[in-house]
Amino acid sequence: MRVHMDGSSSKDRVTVELTKAEALVLSDWLSRFNKEVDEQALHPAEKRVLWDLECSFEQALVEPLGADYLKALNRAKADVGQ
Repeated sequence: MRVHMDGSSSKDRVTVELTKAEALVLSDWLSRFNKEVDEQALHPAEKRVLWDLECSFEQALVEPLGADYLKALNRAKADVGQ
């Protein structure tokens, strides 16, 4: 994982680079979190950021739609956990 910042204005960009395995693990957790979280406990800005992040993963990853998703996720968890 790598994080870097670009720019010096109030609209600075922060880029987070993840391996495919890290992205799968984070995407799976985020999907579960967004379904289970008590929305009253989150600030609207927090909800927006989490939903937008989940949407970004949905656009970038094809594995969650595959028949072998659980196998791919377990492999990713093993890769990240080492």
